[in-house]
Amino acid sequence: MTEISQKIRQVTEEDKGLPYLSYSKESNFDHCPLSHKLKYIDKNFSKKSSLPMEIGSILHKALELKGRMIMEGKTVDYDYLKSITEEGYLETDEKSDNHILGIKDLKKKYFDEFFTADSKSGMNYSEKMDIFYNKVLPSRIDSKEWTPVAVEQRFEFVYDDRVIIHGFIDRVDKNAKEQLRITDYKSSKAVFRDADIKTPMQHVIYDLACIHLYGQPATDHVYDFILIDAIQGADEGVCTKGYLNRGIKKLDKVLNEMDEMEIKGEYPPKPTPLCYWCPFHSTSPNADPKFSGLCQYHSLWTPEKKSFAVLNPYGQEIKKETKRKLVF
Repeated sequence: MTEISQKIRQVTEEDKGLPYLSYSKESNFDHCPLSHKLKYIDKNFSKKSSLPMEIGSILHKALELKGRMIMEGKTVDYDYLKSITEEGYLETDEKSDNHILGIKDLKKKYFDEFFTADSKSGMNYSEKMDIFYNKVLPSRIDSKEWTPVAVEQRFEFVYDDRVIIHGFIDRVDKNAKEQLRITDYKSSKAVFRDADIKTPMQHVIYDLACIHLYGQPATDHVYDFILIDAIQGADEGVCTKGYLNRGIKKLDKVLNEMDEMEIKGEYPPKPTPLCYWCPFHSTSPNADPKFSGLCQYHSLWTPEKKSFAVLNPYGQEIKKETKRKLVF
């Protein structure tokens, strides 16, 4: 713990030249260095939205506002929370206004998708919203054991004198023993695989943030799937024994690989079924017309045709000898 703490410090004026790293940036690089280059180095930032992304934003906001009401000692106004979820929410700060679309507008914008059941949960978004309103919104942040101390907790710190790590934690709770619990809300259609939650880098980075902000890592780590009313925590295998040390080793490895690739100027692709959702893949449902086709080396996997072949830069199909099974 002391060794880890020594790697973390406050950002100073002298650190402004350091690169910034978020969990999403680390995850993107780990999944595919070429995608990382196209997005973060070549600055191809897509403005294309999606229903999962937009519905996640308004549900996160409703839970954030509920947390703030509790932290301020107010009675939770569920009528108001449901109203902003349906009608939308206008966020304002010193620089800009951001209107988060509500469910009424999202139904119109993504009509077919909204009322189509997904293959994982077997439910459409109308049914999932019933779960959110009737089960999730009334029950979350109501534990007698844990009290919220922060929602949308912003963090920024220097790690190992190499990068500035920054981001937000959905919720931080504290118990009577002054222990911390981190909760991350997910609007996914299914819970995570066991293999993905033993050393989740998202919680590793959040723990480093807690060490910086609160002087200690969290003892409890939770993924809360707010559209299917499911929880993954310690009992389900989130952050198994030794996760933080394993996570630090992986973070150091990723930073070393980033440095090596920057020096060489080479960012190799990692074609997997995840390519299907990549904005730089020409046939992806997430493809942005501005950037579609920038990657010509990708997996040919689709939900309908689970192929493990990849397309090389010359448009030729290559069958991979080893199949990697990914579950979504």
